Order: sequence, then C-alpha cells, then structure tokens
Amino acid sequence: MLSGNSVRHALVALAAQVIGAPYTAVSTPYNLQSADLGKLRHILHKLRPALVYVDDTAPFARALAVEEMEGAEVVAAAGNGITPYDSLLADMPGAKLDRIIAEVNPDSPVKILFTSGSTGVPKGVLGTHRMTAVNQQQILQVLPFLAHDPPVLLDWLPWSYVFGCSHNLNMVLRFGGTLWIDEGRPTPGAVFKLVPVDGKLEIRVRGPMVFSGYLDEPAANAATFDKGGFFRTGDAMTWVDEADPNQGLRFDGRLVEDFKLSSDTRINAQELRLRALAALMGMVQDAVVVGSDRDDVGLLVFLAAPATATAQEYRERLRAALARMNAETRGSSSRSVAWAILLFEPPSLDVGEVTDKGSLNVHCRFRAPARFGDVLEHRIAPPLLGTGRPFRVIHRFLLADGTLAAEGEQVRIWGMAGPEGEGLLAVPIPEDVAAKLRSDLN
Repeated sequence: MLSGNSVRHALVALAAQVIGAPYTAVSTPYNLQSADLGKLRHILHKLRPALVYVDDTAPFARALAVEEMEGAEVVAAAGNGITPYDSLLADMPGAKLDRIIAEVNPDSPVKILFTSGSTGVPKGVLGTHRMTAVNQQQILQVLPFLAHDPPVLLDWLPWSYVFGCSHNLNMVLRFGGTLWIDEGRPTPGAVFKLVPVDGKLEIRVRGPMVFSGYLDEPAANAATFDKGGFFRTGDAMTWVDEADPNQGLRFDGRLVEDFKLSSDTRINAQELRLRALAALMGMVQDAVVVGSDRDDVGLLVFLAAPATATAQEYRERLRAALARMNAETRGSSSRSVAWAILLFEPPSLDVGEVTDKGSLNVHCRFRAPARFGDVLEHRIAPPLLGTGRPFRVIHRFLLADGTLAAEGEQVRIWGMAGPEGEGLLAVPIPEDVAAKLRSDLN
C-alpha cells in the first residue's frame, strides 16, 4: 500500500489479511518526498510484492517506475495502465474463500510494519494474526468500557505507524467503532509561525492546547515563550516545496542540538548523528555529536561492547566505518566526522546523561573514565581520525574531597582505547597552557 489512509486502502488491506496474505503500508514520504526513493526501493526489495495499491497513480508515478516494482500488479482507483480497483469487486465470495480463511495460520504474518530507519535502513517487523488479536484483548482488559461503548475516533495517524494501524484502526474494527479519516492533521485552535533562527526556521505555536509554563521556573518560562506568547518548540522546519506551501513542512533537526564550527559552518547534529549510528551499527550503543566552536566535528561514542574496545581490530573497524561515511559526503565539513572519543561506561541516569525515556541528554557533560573522577568542565582539541595520532581532551575535575582541582592540577588526557586498558595518560599541564585554560574555562 503506497498511498495514505483511505477507505479503499483499508478494504484492500483487510482483504489481504482475511486470506492470509501479509500486507505493508509504506510511509508516504518514502514514496512522494524522497529524492532517491532509497527506502522505498529497499522495502520493495525485501517484500517482492505481488500486488501494489495506490488510490491514484499520478502522484506515485516515480515510485511505480522503480525497477524493484517489476513484476508487481498495480491496482488503483484512478490512473492508466493498471488494474482498476473496481475490477476486484467483480467476483462474489463463495466456498473457496471460506476454505482459504479456515486455513489461515494464526501464527502467520498479517502485517509487516517497517521501522523508521533512524539507525539504518528500515527493518520489517512481523506482526502475526495471533499477536494482533492478543493486543486488542489486552486493550479490552485495560479499557473494559470498549465492550459496551464502541470508540469513535477522528484520526490522521498513518497506517504505516503502529499507533495509527495496530492500535487505532484495529481497535475500531475489534469493537465495532467508527473511524473518521482526517487528511488535514487537525490542530484546532492552534496558530503557527516560522521564525528565522541561526539560518533555520523554528516553528512556534500558540493556542489553548499549549501548556502555560513551568512550575516556579521564571527564567525557563521567559526563554520558552516569545513576546507574542508563542511556544518556542526548538524544532527547525523546512518547506517540502517553497513554491507550493500546500505540500507542508519537513522536520529539519533540533535547534538546541545544532552548533557552529569555528569556521561559522552550521552542523545539523541530529542528521549527522543518525548517519554515524547507521555507519557504526553493531559497534556502538549511541553517540553524541560535538565540536561547537572547534575546527571540525567529533563524536562521543558509547561502545556496544566495551570489553572489546581495546582491541586494535575494533578501533580500525570504527575508523574504517567513519571513513566510508565521510567519503560519501565528498569532503563536506558539515557532514563529516574528524575524530571520536570512546566512552567506556554506559550513560548514567543519575547524573543526567540519559533521560528516563532512555535517550541521551545531548546537553549533559559526559564523564571521563571513572578513575579520573567526575568531569566538571572539558575542552576538546582533536586531530584527524585515522592518522594514528591520539586525540587530546582537557578536563577539570572534582577531587576526592569534593573540592575543585586547582588550575595547576588540571590534566591532559591522551589516547584512544590504547593497548594498556583505557590507554589514557594523565600529565601536568604546562603553566602557559594552564593560563589559556583559565581564560577558556572562565
């Protein structure tokens, strides 16, 4: 299913489920907004579909023309050179259909939902008939009123999302409810505006659905709402097509995560982080993009397998993976990683390195290895990745008695997971460097 939510989309999907043919609803941005249709082609290669449905072939002309579509029967309600949707209604159900339904295995796939691909290419998640039924039974046990008060929903969530289909659509079907399909993504009472911020457009919102402020946090409230009372979301947006605003907006990263290099080059940290995680899949747990006011971009890397991090082979694999990623950028400093620091301990919830949702707090100052104490301040001076030279990290520490180390006691830490364990060496900082540090840190 390439097109979005519609009655015909639902009927084709349910017909497939009834006869035991698993179906997939593909995220429409993959089909309409992607420049190279790469994720769509990956999904088609995985599925090798026998039948593809669109409401109208015209908007999906590019998607229907990719080579991975070869061999699939295209069904559409409107368009040329396809199987008309109405022709599917010609045959009346009979004993053959009853027999096919009876033979469907409860543990066979009913739907394949593809992940967003935020850490690589989309992966197909197999949902079975039994799992779908169990999910709705669990909902009933939590929300027993559904048995006698069928739900009525106004919903725009795509059926390529687990919430939109597996939860909302299936709940309406299970309890005989009503689903109104809203293609407009309703935001009643909301007023939006786009404000230029550091070369991007921040989307801000005002309306009765917006929270009124933080408890006893006047400074935070002043920073969170502008003079017009609009909530500063921190989300950057860009037009899908500047010449046609009706096509809507596309997410362009979080402003609070972006930063500039010393060259004034702006770094889209989220986009770079996702590409790095895809390149380092299996080698790292997570990563933070850093380098504000520095000459180039670096990564703080949480290792997937810290015990193997000292192995030369591991380091070379990491270097090679990032080098391949950099090669794809054709030398762009805003999309390349020049250096990486390996963090040997998992992020800590207690010190705020990870949120209760499990996501990294990119604004947190991450700790040095435990034997060096808690990091209070740090500065990073990186070399190029892969040259064999160590990076340099300068830290200011809290001493064991809780006092701040004096400037003369600041240390310079060298190395990247060297052969002697952590491969870190602490040495006194020369006075001229300490003087520069005092200036920097203050």
